[in-house]
Amino acid sequence: MSNLTALILGLIQGLTEFLPVSSSGHLVLFQSFFFKIDTSLTLIFDITVHLGTLVAVLYYFYDDIKKLLISFMKNIKNYHYIDTAFKNDVQFRLSICILTSTFVTGVIGVIFKDKIEGLFHNTYKVAVCLIITGIILFISERLQKNNRPLESFRLKDALLIGLIQSFALMPGISRSGTTIACALFLGFQRDISAKYSFLLAVPAIAGAFVLQLVDISRTGLEVSWLLPLILGFVISAISGVFAIKLIMLFLHKKRLFIFSLYCWAVAILFFLTRG
Repeated sequence: MSNLTALILGLIQGLTEFLPVSSSGHLVLFQSFFFKIDTSLTLIFDITVHLGTLVAVLYYFYDDIKKLLISFMKNIKNYHYIDTAFKNDVQFRLSICILTSTFVTGVIGVIFKDKIEGLFHNTYKVAVCLIITGIILFISERLQKNNRPLESFRLKDALLIGLIQSFALMPGISRSGTTIACALFLGFQRDISAKYSFLLAVPAIAGAFVLQLVDISRTGLEVSWLLPLILGFVISAISGVFAIKLIMLFLHKKRLFIFSLYCWAVAILFFLTRG
């Protein structure tokens, strides 16, 4: 992999991880069309750029994550009063909801692991999934009410969002897009919907990283890969922060449909070029 390829793919990952257009779908299509990467390097590079986007979330939502961790550690020790803490402490309730959503997605991911991995080799299905993502975003802007505050978050909301997030395990289905859309459907305010989606990315990306470390230990790491990996990591982290700021702006101005048009355009372009 050249340094330029690493920069481009890192930029794509950083932008599309948080913009509701599917990072995995873009990486599959771009690697299929423009970049021929050593298969032994593909896995570790994908993990590295995902780690870069994790750093972007930790940086942007540092204060929120700090509050969640402090509240969780404080209340989880007093297990006799967890029910009371869940009802009265919004930060603790939110942390439990995030873990619940992650657990639901993780279980479904393990059950359907082989089928999901098979989709990464089918570019036509990835393009179809992009069309579905566009439809989800388009509808979410028209059926939302956006009047529920953060204090109204409940486990049933977390369970549903976790279930919906599992569909985003398929390349082409946007994780941020589906989770934001689901929260909007549930009636949550725009900023809350986005924040929950991005905070949910922390355990999702971290969990995937830990699981894939096993595969990395099997393939090994070559010295020649080091610079491309560093470049991909850095650019994905920087562009990730930019993407978070951008999607927050688009949500505020009610412009999610623009990403619908983009997803449809990419899918149509793919079908036209493949005949």
